[in-house]
Amino acid sequence: MQNKQRMSSKDSILSKIRANRPNVWPLPDVPIFETPASDKTQLFIQILERGGSKVSRVEDISRVSDVVAAYFPQQKRTLTTLSYLNDIEKITSLEPEYYEGTELAIVQGLMGVAENGAIWITEKELGGIRVLPFITQHLVMVISEKTLVGTMHEAYKMIGSPSADFGVFIAGPSKTADIEQSLVIGAQGARSLLVILTP
Repeated sequence: MQNKQRMSSKDSILSKIRANRPNVWPLPDVPIFETPASDKTQLFIQILERGGSKVSRVEDISRVSDVVAAYFPQQKRTLTTLSYLNDIEKITSLEPEYYEGTELAIVQGLMGVAENGAIWITEKELGGIRVLPFITQHLVMVISEKTLVGTMHEAYKMIGSPSADFGVFIAGPSKTADIEQSLVIGAQGARSLLVILTP
């Protein structure tokens, strides 16, 4: 009897809540704030370099290997998710232990944001290894200049509803300055970031 009374009280309360719900208001339209910069590529490079990254422009993806070799001539263990880099080890395991000792990781970025130098990447470009850009000592991101947008507003509009379960914006090497206001590079992730811009 008590259970029935409780259920009846519960139903009564819920029905009153349903009857007194406020009107549903539509979400406001958020404007797209476009960058006033006339040259998105130049701004993108400038912001990246200001944040401690290195940038190299190539005329063709066939030059990516040459750029990597020039910047990292003596790296020990290098992994890549790029199929056209034939001479570099590919992702072959999902086991965490497999990535221990990774010195250099080379991945493809999906989109770059000029206003802050951020590069969007999902787990698809990471071969399913979400930790890869953070566990490596040095990170190389290859990105097409055609994918550059001006602002984060434009970037989120382009992303829409992501098809991947994981995605992240990466903007420069890992750094922090919250301890004694002293800048430390490589605090929680990669110690360096090289961005290779392709047409």
